[in-house]
Amino acid sequence: MRVLTPGALDSAWARIVEEHGADEDGVVPIGGAALIRVNHREAEAISGGEDALDSLEWAVNDVLGEALKGAEVLVVAEERALVID
Repeated sequence: MRVLTPGALDSAWARIVEEHGADEDGVVPIGGAALIRVNHREAEAISGGEDALDSLEWAVNDVLGEALKGAEVLVVAEERALVID
Protein backbone atom coordinates (compact mmCIF):
# COMPACT_ATOMS: atom_id res chain seq x y z
CA MET A 1 0.00 0.00 0.00
CA ARG A 2 1.36 3.42 -0.93
CA VAL A 3 0.14 6.37 1.12
CA LEU A 4 -0.19 9.55 -0.92
CA THR A 5 -1.09 11.89 1.94
CA PRO A 6 2.20 13.24 3.40
CA GLY A 7 2.90 12.10 6.97
CA ALA A 8 -0.19 9.90 7.20
CA LEU A 9 1.74 6.64 7.39
CA ASP A 10 3.93 7.95 10.22
CA SER A 11 1.00 8.59 12.53
CA ALA A 12 -0.90 5.49 11.42
CA TRP A 13 2.15 3.27 11.94
CA ALA A 14 2.72 4.66 15.43
CA ARG A 15 -0.86 3.75 16.38
CA ILE A 16 -0.56 0.26 14.86
CA VAL A 17 2.70 -0.50 16.68
CA GLU A 18 1.28 0.82 19.95
CA GLU A 19 -1.78 -1.40 19.62
CA HIS A 20 -0.22 -4.58 18.16
CA GLY A 21 3.49 -4.35 19.00
CA ALA A 22 6.40 -5.00 16.65
CA ASP A 23 9.36 -7.36 16.61
CA GLU A 24 13.02 -6.28 16.57
CA ASP A 25 12.85 -5.82 12.77
CA GLY A 26 9.78 -3.58 13.01
CA VAL A 27 7.38 -6.23 11.66
CA VAL A 28 3.90 -5.99 13.17
CA PRO A 29 2.19 -9.38 13.59
CA ILE A 30 -1.56 -9.31 12.91
CA GLY A 31 -2.97 -12.77 13.53
CA GLY A 32 -1.66 -14.98 10.73
CA ALA A 33 -0.45 -11.97 8.73
CA ALA A 34 2.13 -9.26 9.24
CA LEU A 35 2.54 -5.61 8.32
CA ILE A 36 5.95 -4.36 7.23
CA ARG A 37 6.91 -0.72 6.86
CA VAL A 38 8.89 -0.40 3.62
CA ASN A 39 9.62 3.34 3.67
CA HIS A 40 8.01 6.66 4.66
CA ARG A 41 5.08 6.13 2.26
CA GLU A 42 4.74 2.36 1.78
CA ALA A 43 3.73 -0.64 3.86
CA GLU A 44 3.29 -4.28 2.87
CA ALA A 45 0.97 -6.93 4.23
CA ILE A 46 2.07 -10.55 4.00
CA SER A 47 0.42 -13.81 4.89
CA GLY A 48 0.63 -17.49 4.07
CA GLY A 49 -1.10 -20.72 4.84
CA GLU A 50 -4.65 -21.85 4.39
CA ASP A 51 -6.21 -18.78 6.04
CA ALA A 52 -4.01 -16.30 4.17
CA LEU A 53 -6.85 -14.33 2.60
CA ASP A 54 -8.71 -13.94 5.89
CA SER A 55 -5.51 -12.81 7.62
CA LEU A 56 -4.71 -10.32 4.85
CA GLU A 57 -8.25 -8.94 4.90
CA TRP A 58 -7.98 -8.29 8.63
CA ALA A 59 -4.48 -6.79 8.43
CA VAL A 60 -5.21 -4.54 5.44
CA ASN A 61 -8.83 -3.52 5.90
CA ASP A 62 -9.31 -3.57 9.65
CA VAL A 63 -5.89 -2.63 11.02
CA LEU A 64 -4.07 -0.63 8.33
CA GLY A 65 -7.23 0.71 6.70
CA GLU A 66 -8.69 1.97 9.97
CA ALA A 67 -5.40 3.62 10.97
CA LEU A 68 -5.22 5.37 7.57
CA LYS A 69 -8.89 6.40 7.46
CA GLY A 70 -9.17 9.73 5.67
CA ALA A 71 -5.77 9.49 3.98
CA GLU A 72 -5.37 9.05 0.24
CA VAL A 73 -3.86 5.63 -0.49
CA LEU A 74 -3.01 3.49 -3.50
CA VAL A 75 -3.42 -0.24 -2.99
CA VAL A 76 -1.19 -2.44 -5.11
CA ALA A 77 -1.97 -6.15 -5.19
CA GLU A 78 0.83 -8.55 -5.93
CA GLU A 79 1.16 -12.24 -5.31
CA ARG A 80 4.49 -13.93 -4.73
CA ALA A 81 4.97 -17.57 -3.92
CA LEU A 82 8.02 -19.18 -2.38
CA VAL A 83 8.51 -22.76 -3.50
CA ILE A 84 11.01 -24.90 -1.63
CA ASP A 85 12.01 -28.26 -3.06
